Amino acid sequence: MVGTLGYVGNHGSNLAVQQNAINAYCKTCPFGTLPTSAPDPRFGRIRELTNQGISNYSGLTATFTRRLTKGLQGSLNYTWSHALDDISNAGFDQYSFNTSGEAFLYQIDPKNLRRYNYGNADYDFRHNLSASYIYEMPSMFKGNRLVSSLLGGWATSGVFYKRSGQPYSVVDTGKVNSSVGNDSAGVFMPYFLGGSMPSCSVNVRCLNAAQFNETGQNTFGNIARNQFHGPGYFDFDMTIKKNFRITESGLTFSMGANAYNVLNHPRFANPDNNLADAGSTFGQVQSTVTPASSPYGNFQGSAVSGRVLQLELEVKF
Repeated sequence: MVGTLGYVGNHGSNLAVQQNAINAYCKTCPFGTLPTSAPDPRFGRIRELTNQGISNYSGLTATFTRRLTKGLQGSLNYTWSHALDDISNAGFDQYSFNTSGEAFLYQIDPKNLRRYNYGNADYDFRHNLSASYIYEMPSMFKGNRLVSSLLGGWATSGVFYKRSGQPYSVVDTGKVNSSVGNDSAGVFMPYFLGGSMPSCSVNVRCLNAAQFNETGQNTFGNIARNQFHGPGYFDFDMTIKKNFRITESGLTFSMGANAYNVLNHPRFANPDNNLADAGSTFGQVQSTVTPASSPYGNFQGSAVSGRVLQLELEVKF
């Protein structure tokens, strides 16, 4: 048995950032530090690509591994980490498409990159716990062929995965367009008034509209992006099979089953984070998420969030 403890930290600089409102101005003034008219009236919206972005990551990882002994082997892994950046994936491809505030592709405040953009990365999952195991029963039991035929040759394996929730921001779509010109892809984040967020569940809202206010707001927000985290993720996949030896030369026939999300545990997506939906679905979980890997392959549209059973027949020679 082996245990390891490690730390990984890195800093990224000169990362690509897309600025979508370099020619922005305020329609309803004052609004932040924006001018009252377009800096260059000859143009409308101007997009600029720079390399001013930065990122930081810290991760502490603990691993426990049991090598194959008496038919059993497995590993247990835990990682605490914190990832921060200005824009994840340089804004070219967002991590998630579930809600409008899970990924910002552009600089929020045209005059200040760090003020609102520098925050938790789109894939800042603080706690990750995973485990895997394989257990193979002996193919022969000494002195008893009947017991060997019934109990011998069985094998089971499984993968367990649990992580904390995905970060997101609360937004109000369209609000910025009534206050800011030449910024069609802009984001307006209402003021967060403070207080704790309730735990997400099927019947409990993850967000409380009373804790946000946009009345008289003349800035893009008062907190950085991705300061809220949604429901956690849990998955347990399992395989069980029986091996039948056909010949002494090694010809083996196997039959078994694979179960993905064997406990049929729902994996909830982030809640509706658009304050414009206050009074209806704001703060409520609207959908589930599918696993990245499934019996259909990685990132396939046919993947489902519920339990999937797969029968398996195999000949080894």
